[in-house]
Amino acid sequence: LGVDVIDVVLLHFPGSIDAVQSPKKNEAARLGAWKDLEAAVDQGLVREIGVSNFLPRHLRGILQSCRIRPRYNQIEYHPYFQATEVTDFCR
Repeated sequence: LGVDVIDVVLLHFPGSIDAVQSPKKNEAARLGAWKDLEAAVDQGLVREIGVSNFLPRHLRGILQSCRIRPRYNQIEYHPYFQATEVTDFCR
């Protein structure tokens, strides 16, 4: 990328394509990926980390075991889709 530090990295999707069939596998993958992002922050490679498209059930798992809380949760939000469960949880 040609930069010393990345400002923000988001963990994009809370599961794999087989998320319904493998919830424990997906939870382990999420937690492992989050630990890797925390390590990138510790190494000074990334300033802030967050998630994208995570629902409260996905966030709870990370919040129970993380050292660095997600700074962002990028979600779809517009007049026709207000995602109140997620926005209420993230407040």
